[in-house]
Amino acid sequence: MTKHNFTVLDNHKVNERIQNDLEKIKDTLLQEFPSIEALILVGGFGRAEGGVLIKDGQIQPINDYDIVVVTEEKVCLKKVDEIRKKLAEKIGIWWIDISVFNSKKIRSVNQSIYSYDLKYGSTVFWGNPEVVSLMPDMAASKMPLVEGQTLFVTRLWTFLGPFSVEFLNRELTDDESFFLANQMSKALLACVDVLLLSKHAYHVSYIERNKRIKKLYSNMRKWYPMLDWALEIKLKPTYDGYDQLVKRYFEIKTFYLEIMRSFLSNMYRRNFCDWLEFISIYKTNYRTLLKRTGYLLLRRSSRYEKKLDIDIAQLGLVVAYNRDSIDKEYFNLVQQYLSKATGEDQNNLSWEDARKLAVELRNSV
Repeated sequence: MTKHNFTVLDNHKVNERIQNDLEKIKDTLLQEFPSIEALILVGGFGRAEGGVLIKDGQIQPINDYDIVVVTEEKVCLKKVDEIRKKLAEKIGIWWIDISVFNSKKIRSVNQSIYSYDLKYGSTVFWGNPEVVSLMPDMAASKMPLVEGQTLFVTRLWTFLGPFSVEFLNRELTDDESFFLANQMSKALLACVDVLLLSKHAYHVSYIERNKRIKKLYSNMRKWYPMLDWALEIKLKPTYDGYDQLVKRYFEIKTFYLEIMRSFLSNMYRRNFCDWLEFISIYKTNYRTLLKRTGYLLLRRSSRYEKKLDIDIAQLGLVVAYNRDSIDKEYFNLVQQYLSKATGEDQNNLSWEDARKLAVELRNSV
């Protein structure tokens, strides 16, 4: 592929490292699937906003590599999963995501944040450079609001995976601080996304989204510095400048839950007085029921049921935990849904043990 910037740094060595990684990915995928028509880099690196950490002269990508394979060939997804794991280990990155798009069906793909970013914010690094133009035109003003709910559920992990109650009583290591700050950045950027979805003003660029928030939400000025902090971490990650991170964790959690509850109330056209009311709707709305039925009857799989139980357990954990107390009503809910997800009695868990179990379950689904 031609020379390309993958980050805002405009750094030759960074670009060279990422291009070398993409070459390894390309060679492996073409060897396994010779009929591939195109390979596309999506996500931050695909739109020159990827994050890399430069430490002691070493360049380490922080963002995942999100790869789309376009092919007419029917591909075994289990094999793809095995390949992406081996590639991640070979390249030295935490995660590589590989999605497969049929070259005929790509012409009629439904609009979502993912498909919108694929069409307007990606880089074809091998094959037919016009392949994304085959996708239907999309408008940010028509982005489905349910995309915000998906963001809300997936980003709950950011408050559980990198956190521990131990942090209240000891100093964080550099690695712990870096991981926690990086995940808090993701949570804040998800808030930016749903706020823009509410105004039908989504954009593929992190930088442009930040600008649009300031134009559209002048009433949120006190949060501008925090949102700028999140953007800086996303674009230029570093191990420096993470003072009072635990205090910030609780501030961001409160902000996140407030923004998301407001968004979801708007989406469902009802004012959720508490998260228990949302959980009731989340379990039984028509989209969820269709998915539950599809997995149980058509796929004969309980995978979605388990995912739903884990989602609710994660939400309960995030809501239940406060710096000085644990809400018993929500924590009872956590124990109930973790018991369902595991098929074992989890009613004697502490919040910390429940957190660890929820993280383990979420990572396995």
